[in-house]
Amino acid sequence: MTQTNETARRTTGHGAVGTALRRVVLFAAPLGAAVAMWLHPHAGDDVYDNVAPVVDTWLAGHLLLFPSLALVGVGLYLLVSGHRDLLAAVARAGIVIYAAGYLAFVAIVGIGTGLLVRQGQTLPAEQQAGVAEVVQYLHTSPTLLAAAAIGGVGYLLAVSAISVVLRRSGAPIGALVALVGSTIALGAHSGLVAVIGMALFIVAAAWLEFSRSH
Repeated sequence: MTQTNETARRTTGHGAVGTALRRVVLFAAPLGAAVAMWLHPHAGDDVYDNVAPVVDTWLAGHLLLFPSLALVGVGLYLLVSGHRDLLAAVARAGIVIYAAGYLAFVAIVGIGTGLLVRQGQTLPAEQQAGVAEVVQYLHTSPTLLAAAAIGGVGYLLAVSAISVVLRRSGAPIGALVALVGSTIALGAHSGLVAVIGMALFIVAAAWLEFSRSH
């Protein structure tokens, strides 16, 4: 009897830790992304000159944004974990597309720009002009813009498929609408609309998580 009670206690403890970690991912990741998106400086038409005065904020924001958005992808995976049907597979495929496309965009255009601008500030003026051209190219490259767009489509595919899967399991439709609505954060990338998108993710995750618990 004592051994049985000890096993039950350990199982309950492991379950509590797993639930805590799950909720940290579901809630802390979009919160971190929202903070980074709110602080995101505006690049404007002349990226180098606009980013140079706020390069530390730019770089810190993208260094926060990258892991936060990666963990948002993990959160999407957690929402559909346990489901093995075709739509769940579509959702997982969408998460992979999102991670590959959008995170590559954040890393190359966001973090890359910050590093280049910071290094450019240490160079003579004539060399800074060359760095400015590279930075400008990063923000106008069709390939990189396509990566961001493909990543956004992957995210939309994932949240749409997850919503159908969870709705079949009785999830509240309001939470699922909020989850799909969180896609606007990726389209906006920065500013109030992006923050609202991440807030919708938090609302959806909390609604789904606590309704699941009950």
